[in-house]
Amino acid sequence: MIEQVFGNPDFKLMSFVIREKNTVEELEYIKRETERLYSDAFYTVVKEHELVSTVFSKLKKKTGIELGEPWKSETEDTRRRLSFLFGQVEKIGEDMAAHNIPLILLKNGGIAIDIMDDLAECPMGDIDMLCRKSDFMEAHKIILDHGFQFKFRSIYEFENLEEAFADGSTEYSIKDGNELAWVELAWRPVAGRWIRKDKEPDADQLVADSHVAVRSCCRVLSNEDNLLQVSIHTAKHSYVRAPGYRLHLDVDRIVSNKEIDWDKFVEKVNQVGSCTAVYFSLFFAKEILGTKIPDEVLECLKPSECKRKRIMKMLLKADLMHPHGNKFSKLGFLRFQTSLYDSFGDFLAVLFPPKAQLKAKYGYKNVLAVPYYWMLYVLDMVGIRKSK
Repeated sequence: MIEQVFGNPDFKLMSFVIREKNTVEELEYIKRETERLYSDAFYTVVKEHELVSTVFSKLKKKTGIELGEPWKSETEDTRRRLSFLFGQVEKIGEDMAAHNIPLILLKNGGIAIDIMDDLAECPMGDIDMLCRKSDFMEAHKIILDHGFQFKFRSIYEFENLEEAFADGSTEYSIKDGNELAWVELAWRPVAGRWIRKDKEPDADQLVADSHVAVRSCCRVLSNEDNLLQVSIHTAKHSYVRAPGYRLHLDVDRIVSNKEIDWDKFVEKVNQVGSCTAVYFSLFFAKEILGTKIPDEVLECLKPSECKRKRIMKMLLKADLMHPHGNKFSKLGFLRFQTSLYDSFGDFLAVLFPPKAQLKAKYGYKNVLAVPYYWMLYVLDMVGIRKSK
């Protein structure tokens, strides 16, 4: 995969422009490639990976080179759209703070308010928020009071508050001109297919360990929790699916701009049982963005060589170069997902959850319905389910 990226001059140039830290040689390379920067081929690659505003802003900041249209107008549109959405979330955060509800922004949202100084450098489709489970229902009401509508984007999810609460998250939309802007509220911060429910970190403790962001009243996870969260998020997108290259920037931005207690981080990864999934997130950030991940950390998380080669083979076949293309067959995707479990015991624990967990998720009353809802749970796990 690394040869795929750096064997293509457009990808190599994009990688150097968007990363947080550059060597003198890399900056000189960028300046020498002026003709390529203005080429249609380079724009097409950047556009496919949803990084137009990132490249425009980073390039100007690093080299003084300012690209023309359509780069400039797309960047201004991204900045305007995100300014609107973050403005709405800031009002929600202030209201929640007045009600003694700490509100944490996750992933790109947290990075934007705590690390980046230009929203255009950090494009995103929505803002993910976290609160304590005990505050969830009140937080839900506050979001609605600010003009948002409780609505899921997926055709496979129903607007049932009790079911959504049991599952751990809700989604909301608000009108932004002719478009909809989206936020998500969760009390399960790092839920994922490879994490047993009994191993998920306690949200109350994560809130207690969080800090107020540099440019917001909202909060951000501790550096180690934040890195763990974005690493698992990258894995949930299978490392190569949309938005593609942009996925790996989260790890790079946190590691490059924050001090990480690596011993504490490795301990947290082991606690949630996601060594394999996190290893590949860190590995790709190091390889394609030059992120300073200590070798000893990768060695601690590294799966067996046989397992590593098997996963790499699937990822190479899936192709990082084109994130919106077909990546896996249904069977291939299931095989890839099961490969990310640290142990077969973890896989079985997730595949066969306690009956109480199924009941809380689906709200059934008749014990005879357990087999049906277990099958529904499995379909949810692999992404196959009937639409509304």
